Amino acid sequence: MSPKLCIELLDPEQYVTALEPVAFGRDSYTHLALINFEGKTRRWYVKFITDRNDSDGSLPVRGLINEIVGYTLAHHAGLPQSQSALIRVTHSVLRSMHKDLGTALVSGDNACFASLEAHDPSKRNTGMVKLLYRNSADIQKKLLGWTDLPAVMAFDTWVANVDRNTGNLIQVRPGQFAVIDHGRILTGPHWEAADLKSDDDYANRLMDILFDPTKLPLPVKSAILHSARRFLEVYKRAEPELAFWFGSDPDKLEAGNFLQKRGHSAIPLLTNLVGLIA
Repeated sequence: MSPKLCIELLDPEQYVTALEPVAFGRDSYTHLALINFEGKTRRWYVKFITDRNDSDGSLPVRGLINEIVGYTLAHHAGLPQSQSALIRVTHSVLRSMHKDLGTALVSGDNACFASLEAHDPSKRNTGMVKLLYRNSADIQKKLLGWTDLPAVMAFDTWVANVDRNTGNLIQVRPGQFAVIDHGRILTGPHWEAADLKSDDDYANRLMDILFDPTKLPLPVKSAILHSARRFLEVYKRAEPELAFWFGSDPDKLEAGNFLQKRGHSAIPLLTNLVGLIA
């Protein structure tokens, strides 16, 4: 029997229409679409992950499984994020939104990671943090007042998210934010099992770029370590779902081993990072 999944599996027929392209990156294209979900037609961000960053085809493409694993772990950690789903979208729809997709598409349906729009675009002061606050001092002030910030910073160290930036935080209302985009957990979108070193000190951009972690307020430091002590408990809750997604793939199973080992090693890593004594 399959476990209950926090990620919805949507039928292609639930996809109503594409609205507009909103972003493209090194290995993904995102567009806004209307999707029927739970009896309502809502706006969703639909991300198609490509292999365009791998010119010779020699590297594995892990962006989609990264999104799935990151969302599942964040869900069980209680981090704020919008409902997400997997849905297959036709190549003709994706091509109409993104003219330069090249050879990344298959001729039939293509698996996409979809996220329900987390904010109300009609309301002021909602949306992507990096667009709302251009000044890093303003961003720091806003985020330091966010009760979930310590948990997010600890989480990113645990899952080796090397690229959580202010474009991956959505202000859903003043002072409250949601996380998006887990595509670069596990050291990045092209990881191999040999890349996953549970004791390594991977980049944590929220700390490295926005803050000097040794100068964070003591309550924030303490909350970071409190969150870190829950990682193994979080993994245990998520494990049935992760087993469903990993299947028997040896590399994905090794990612699970990495996350469990990292649940132990992240505590001393974070303790050292914030300048506290264990």
